[in-house]
Amino acid sequence: MASTEIVLLSMHLRHNLWIEDDMTFMHLADDIASDLDAAFMVRRLGLPGNMTPEGILQKYTSGFLGKLLFKIQRTVNDDLTDLGLILLKGNGKFVDMLNEAIRKIQYLTIQDGLTHDFSIQLEEGVGGLTVHTISGDLKSAQEKLLTHVYARKYVTRQKQWFGVLIEPDRLGMVLSICKLSFLWERDDEMELAVKKIGMNKTIIGSNEMKEKLKVKLSRNDRCLCGSGKKYKKCCLIKK
Repeated sequence: MASTEIVLLSMHLRHNLWIEDDMTFMHLADDIASDLDAAFMVRRLGLPGNMTPEGILQKYTSGFLGKLLFKIQRTVNDDLTDLGLILLKGNGKFVDMLNEAIRKIQYLTIQDGLTHDFSIQLEEGVGGLTVHTISGDLKSAQEKLLTHVYARKYVTRQKQWFGVLIEPDRLGMVLSICKLSFLWERDDEMELAVKKIGMNKTIIGSNEMKEKLKVKLSRNDRCLCGSGKKYKKCCLIKK
């Protein structure tokens, strides 16, 4: 419930109108629109200030999600559009968690030169998403991602699952996107395979996962800019 459409728009720009499942009623106060009102004045009258209120809209246009949407727009595959629409439904906390997970696997790959990944379960009936950092040649990395996506889809018994391959450096460009979509059926070979590697469901929103996503960059770690130099001899000096 809100007094004007501007309040609803402002709430959307900040939090994507995301509401907890157990909530049945929400009243939005008029002061929620204060930043949006100020932005209108900046745009219309040329006054100093922010032209776009801080919030979910800016999170969408930067970070991993922005790069992923950019790649989807330029990929000739309408099925992948579903992934973009699904992720756009997430709230601010979800986007923050996604970006933190990306930073963590990028950090790990920069330190040891190996592929790192994480997987998340999306909303009910939608499936999930697995993200890999690339190490080695592109074709091998794509094959490894597809194998992981197939296993994730199987172990979670989902109809579909998405996979994304990214660069480990600060730019974090999205290199490839894949999607598997077919009905789940029991497979004895897959049962043995997932048991052998000990694959379990990964819920990114859990407290345990939040702790795992913390990145503690020490002076002797390789710098996250991708220069190959130690942090103390690279971006730490620039600060």
